[in-house]
Amino acid sequence: MDWEKLYSHLPSLMTFLSVSRNGTYSAAAEQLGINHATVSRRIAGLEAILGTRLLVSGEDGWHPTEEGLRVRRVAEEIEASLANLAQSDQAGAVSGTIRVGAPDAFAVVALTPALAQLRTRHPALSVEVFSSTRNPTQNSAALDLEIVVGEPRKVHGEKIPLLEYGFSLYASGRYLANYGTPRTIRDLEKHRLNYYTESGIVVRALLDAKAILPAMKTGIASNNVFVHLEATRHGTGIGLLPDFLGSQDQLLIPVLEGEYRFPVEYWAIIRDGALRRPAVTATCAVVRNVCQSFSAGWR
Repeated sequence: MDWEKLYSHLPSLMTFLSVSRNGTYSAAAEQLGINHATVSRRIAGLEAILGTRLLVSGEDGWHPTEEGLRVRRVAEEIEASLANLAQSDQAGAVSGTIRVGAPDAFAVVALTPALAQLRTRHPALSVEVFSSTRNPTQNSAALDLEIVVGEPRKVHGEKIPLLEYGFSLYASGRYLANYGTPRTIRDLEKHRLNYYTESGIVVRALLDAKAILPAMKTGIASNNVFVHLEATRHGTGIGLLPDFLGSQDQLLIPVLEGEYRFPVEYWAIIRDGALRRPAVTATCAVVRNVCQSFSAGWR
């Protein structure tokens, strides 16, 4: 591999870095402010110069090859060096774009307040948040920081625990007045449950939280936890909800408190090499601080 030629084609190198993170040429083009054809031309030119394939197509987008991973590490080092150079005349400044993925509830309740604090201190920083409840994305380079439910097993980067919480049962006063209050776990068989759709549970911990309950009819099922919350508030069934949502809602009453609670953890996955970027380091710090104060506030 001709590394001297690599360093002489910085625009193509940064374009490759963007594609490897975003997974698609279109997303990279949007991020860089260029068109799809330019992205394609730069990638093809870079591969021709280096004499090797850098990207391979997968089910969820483009992924770096083994040689592509080596080139990406070089590109990340150059990116970090340029970012540090740009910030050298602004002591403590953080700029650039950071991409964060998180489950819906965490994104709204914990992540957004943390990022708002960070943006207030560093107005030159741009933040992109992608919310969904899923297992760690296979295209780990697409996100600088990813929050997941449960401890991840295989990750391309560093993983750290963020927050312990639990799933508990809640119902509205109106629902309990109409259908009665369960006194035992077995009593739940007579009630409806507001929770994820069967096909929507892709995280093992969320499946296990329901598995230890008896069979219940469905109230309102959704792949979004805030639908579970609203359905429970409106009396359509008993909600299996995160404590930090259910316990803070004045319309909801704990059901079988002390008898059922399923503990879960949020973990953070930091992309390999991402901590070299000041923006990522600052984001991780503020997210951990908010999680600590957030946990202390609702327990």
